Amino acid sequence: VAALISPLHDKDKNPSGEPKKPHYHVMIMFEGKKDYENQIKPIFDEIGGVGRETVNSARGYARYLCHLDYPEKAQYEPSEVRCMGGADY
Repeated sequence: VAALISPLHDKDKNPSGEPKKPHYHVMIMFEGKKDYENQIKPIFDEIGGVGRETVNSARGYARYLCHLDYPEKAQYEPSEVRCMGGADY
């Protein structure tokens, strides 16, 4: 399965200024429609995923992995995005 994994987000802050728990963002790219319970949930369970959303813009979310369009957020290096399963950042 093609996927992009963000650098470790360890510099993010809550609106109150408190540090957020370090975390990753993962974009898993499926071909066509998939059944959540049988095809997607097992992957999320394996990686310890805590949330999921359908991405409307793959390009936009790929840029979000490093906060490229959010100068008010901590910035992360695009060279640290991990590409898996044939995905190309």
